[in-house]
Amino acid sequence: FNAEMFLRVMSLCHTVVVEKEFDPSHIDRDETKEKKKKKTPFSKISNLFSKKNKKIERDELSTVASSDASENIGSEASSVSEDNGDEKDVGMGPDGAPLGYVYEAESPDEGALVSGASATYGFQFVGRNSSGMLLKCTSPSLLKDQETVNMLRDGKLTPKDLAGKTASPIASDEIMQATDSSRSLEGDMNGTATRYERWEVLAINKFDSDRKRMSVLLRSPPELGSLPILFCKGADSSMLDATICDDGSYLFKNEITDALGTISENEEDWQISTMLGIQAHLGDFASEGLRTLVLGVRILTEEECESWLKQYNAASSSIKNRSKLLTDAALAIERSLHIVGATAIEDKLQKGVPETIHSLEEAGIKLWVLTGDKRETAIEIGYSTNVLTPKMHVTEIAEGPEEGVKILIASEFMKLVKQGRLEEYQKSSLVEKKTFLF
Repeated sequence: FNAEMFLRVMSLCHTVVVEKEFDPSHIDRDETKEKKKKKTPFSKISNLFSKKNKKIERDELSTVASSDASENIGSEASSVSEDNGDEKDVGMGPDGAPLGYVYEAESPDEGALVSGASATYGFQFVGRNSSGMLLKCTSPSLLKDQETVNMLRDGKLTPKDLAGKTASPIASDEIMQATDSSRSLEGDMNGTATRYERWEVLAINKFDSDRKRMSVLLRSPPELGSLPILFCKGADSSMLDATICDDGSYLFKNEITDALGTISENEEDWQISTMLGIQAHLGDFASEGLRTLVLGVRILTEEECESWLKQYNAASSSIKNRSKLLTDAALAIERSLHIVGATAIEDKLQKGVPETIHSLEEAGIKLWVLTGDKRETAIEIGYSTNVLTPKMHVTEIAEGPEEGVKILIASEFMKLVKQGRLEEYQKSSLVEKKTFLF
């Protein structure tokens, strides 16, 4: 369950759009050559009559063209024909997008996740239009089992319980054998039949710097139970909070730290070790300078979904305090999340960045870097960009009480005074300097 939902969050929780790929080689060279031909008096007369004829033709065809255009709205976004429920094979380009199309994302991180889910794992985001988001995949789905869906809808089975049971082959068989009709689902597990899923978009909570996360409320296709599911992703500091995710409280209990890396027969102990494992991996990723995200899901009841959509729609249509109302609506639904995994993305530096920063340092220009990354990520990126060097003494000032932070800064300052090195640190051209990280 966790693996399936992990890939679905990657492929569905985003604002990526599919656009037609531009290929300059498709430009008609013959047409370009015609434009370069010299004009003669006869050609001018010919053009005069041809322009009048073309104007008449445009007037006659305007109605037809407008009707055709209205019928084709969103066709490029979906890039799939759904006449009578049949989809054509869209193929796959180099970045995982449908053949002849590319993914356009607001941030490189979003584009990388969508591309990875498609090209590596077969969860291809095909496009979006007014009817929802279209996903092409070959992997099986636990949501095809009607009894499992009914238990999730009624609250008799939680995502946490389902994740614990499906993590074990024996427990997974118990779920699959719940009804005789689920035998066909086991057959799908062994096959690689391609299917298209249309996920209805109910609401989108965009990312903001206060929440540090984004979420999308979708309704699964009828063949997957038509469940309202919230897909969410964000920074670990906001996603692993005890008020946001169900198992966030485990991360602050000292008595269970020995459970790291172990899996108990008890499902709760397995979940605890899983959460601790995710936290450990996040630390490793950050120390390597990778940008990390935590992914989570929440399955809502119909009553919860209907009630929240009323709040969301009221906030969306509000004229006053619209931004605050939308934030309040997002905070209301982004809770009780089930964490399904974490991602790490390498943010490569542009060419010449370390050399440029070193030149700025040599010129005596003071450089401050403000970042929203984890402290470990910031330090690693600092070294890779030459903002920090091995010769520097780095002092880490962690978040804490105001008085404690002041005392730490004052003590560092007094060390320089006692060592008689304060004057050295006033020279802007000095390569070796004291750096504070907040």
